[in-house]
Amino acid sequence: MMEDSVFVTAASWIQAVLLGPLATSLAIIAVAVVGLQMLTGRTNVRRGATVLAGCFILFGAATIARGIMGAAANTSGAPSLAARQHGAPMTEPALSPVPAQTEDPYAGAALAR
Repeated sequence: MMEDSVFVTAASWIQAVLLGPLATSLAIIAVAVVGLQMLTGRTNVRRGATVLAGCFILFGAATIARGIMGAAANTSGAPSLAARQHGAPMTEPALSPVPAQTEDPYAGAALAR
């Protein structure tokens, strides 16, 4: 039991360092430096987009993970977290029947002439 709390404490510390005010300040400086380099022509747009995407992924990781887990829960047939919290009944949408197609528009392309 003691080891679990040590690992949880260490993980919390790492999360605080990676997402805290120091990391936010460094990300702002990195975006400013890369933007200035792009304006002066020293860095291409791909490098600037990579820096921006990295900042979005780093600071949005918790939201991204919640979205993926919510999407995975919805595809497995389980009620969504919002529906479970609000007590809304989960109903399946009514599917309309697909009309039968009488002609195949691509049948002529597969036939030898």
